[in-house]
Amino acid sequence: MSYIVLAVIVLIYLGSFWALKKSSLKMALLMITLAGSVLYWWSASDCYLHDWDEKYHALVAKNLAEYPLHPTLIDDPVIDYNYQVWTHNHTWLHKQPLSLWAMAGFIKVFGTSAFVVRLPSCLCFLICLFLVFIMSQSWFNDNTAYIAAMLFSFNGFIIEIASGRAATDHPDMMFMTMVLLAVFFAWKQIESNKSIFLVLTGLFMGLAVLTKWLPGLIVLPVWWMM
Repeated sequence: MSYIVLAVIVLIYLGSFWALKKSSLKMALLMITLAGSVLYWWSASDCYLHDWDEKYHALVAKNLAEYPLHPTLIDDPVIDYNYQVWTHNHTWLHKQPLSLWAMAGFIKVFGTSAFVVRLPSCLCFLICLFLVFIMSQSWFNDNTAYIAAMLFSFNGFIIEIASGRAATDHPDMMFMTMVLLAVFFAWKQIESNKSIFLVLTGLFMGLAVLTKWLPGLIVLPVWWMM
């Protein structure tokens, strides 16, 4: 089955290259998105949560679905615990709450499953793919945008964090998305000098901080260098 899926993905990428040669950039982007989505869901299709750190994030998100303002790991501790050990705690403050709230929202609507836990990262993966394409196209050219989007779509590390296989998983995927959105709107503000883009830049930079704390301020030097 794995070889069949891999063959289908390769064929879709070849089809996207053919569409680009035929000057159909939108079709090429659509096929890259399809191939990346198939590759992502192939990686995320296992029905169990991974050890580091997806199990912890999923459990806290499940509890947040019931108590949105109180993140807990062990919801009802019946024995003593060390509050300084992040893997054996009650109130859980190891990660900022935005990505956990996103997972909690999907759990509240669609129920509890590994598939549902990964849905926010799936959406983030697609948003990032389009942002990489749009910014590369505007800053460089169509061919560069195509290559950038294609490389992003099958980047192994990005697929691993989005599917919960790598440490820090879904929070990092959402952090990447918020930073890219902030950089995108910062660029639009410089290009158009419209106040709305200034507000959106600040909003998404704030959401990046709410996802991964002060590393979200990386947007400021990037903005300055533009």
